[in-house]
This record gives sequence, structure tokens and C-alpha cells, in this order.
Amino acid sequence: MLQKRPELMQEILEFVDHFYVRHRRSPSCREIEAGTSLKRSSVHNYLVAMDEQGKIEYNGQTILTPKIRALQHGITQVGIVGSIACGLPTSAEERLEEYVSLPTSMVGDGDVYILYRSI
Repeated sequence: MLQKRPELMQEILEFVDHFYVRHRRSPSCREIEAGTSLKRSSVHNYLVAMDEQGKIEYNGQTILTPKIRALQHGITQVGIVGSIACGLPTSAEERLEEYVSLPTSMVGDGDVYILYRSI
């Protein structure tokens, strides 16, 4: 295997971290290609090499960097319920509109929902 350039590894690492902060998911090789100076096949080869060197964890789909690992530690996904029906009870899970990430220290580990009232 050819030696991988450290500056390109750093470029990928920074792109992945920035992408995760914005989208809360790992970017695809195609998204990394669009955001860096590398072609998609090179992106994949670099990700595999970085995984082998222990710089990231990469399973072919998900990329886990040290920064992402730190961001995920102690975070809980809390469902946002947009409206609560009056009358007959309905399950809150049926009406989840989206999720928000909150620190576990703030909301605990149980079933937690956020309710909001629109005017």
C-alpha cells in the first residue's frame, strides 16, 4: 500500500468532524469527496488506512473520530412531541416529529419527551 499523506488525512478528519457537528451523522464517501480535494476511491482508501492506523474507527459506513466519540458520550436523543390530543389517550411515540440531542446529566436515562405548544 502506498504511503498516505498526513495532510490529506487531516483534511478528511476535519471534514468528518465538521460534517458530524452539522448533520449529526457520518458523511458518505461521496460527501467527503465533494468537500475535499480527493476522489471517492481515494477517500475510501484513506478511511481504511486511517482505521488501520487507529486514527478513526471505520466500518465501511460509519466514521468515528476522537471528537465524535467525545460528542456522543453522555448524549441522549429526546423526542419532540408537537401536539397532545385531548380526549382519548394516544401514545406520545405515535406523534414524534423530530429528535434533539441533550446531555444525559440534564434529562436522565428514562423515556423523555419534549412537549411544545404552538400558538
